[in-house]
Amino acid sequence: MAVVGCATKADQLANNSSHNKIRITKKTATNPLFHQVRKSIHPAKPRATLQPGTVLILLAGRFRGKRVILLKHLPQGVLLITGPFKVNGVPLRRVNARYVIATSAKVELKGIDEKVVQKVGNEGYFTREKKGEKSGEEAFFKQGEKPEVST
Repeated sequence: MAVVGCATKADQLANNSSHNKIRITKKTATNPLFHQVRKSIHPAKPRATLQPGTVLILLAGRFRGKRVILLKHLPQGVLLITGPFKVNGVPLRRVNARYVIATSAKVELKGIDEKVVQKVGNEGYFTREKKGEKSGEEAFFKQGEKPEVST
């Protein structure tokens, strides 16, 4: 362990007559207390109360305070919820499980189209498509010509 310096706490502990010393250690590769943490991908383990069909209350975001229905646990570690949109205006959304409270109320999910839930559950559903290359400044500064539009 590499000790960088020692400081007394006498000024902090005016009533205490003993001089306690604080060890200040430096994080180095040779220090046995310092180690690199490698993060690996673990599947998210949802709470036991978060089952599909459970009515949840959102705690944060645009729809905070709204009651929504849990449809599915997504592999990214988030929950797929809906209002439904026609009832309270909450669309299909991904929500972190830390920002919901589960209630004891449950709703039957018989009328849901499973194909739609599977399609929404894919990783690419909520991401935007990448735009093509932007037209360069040559196209911007051309005089009298219409700019080239790339599709």
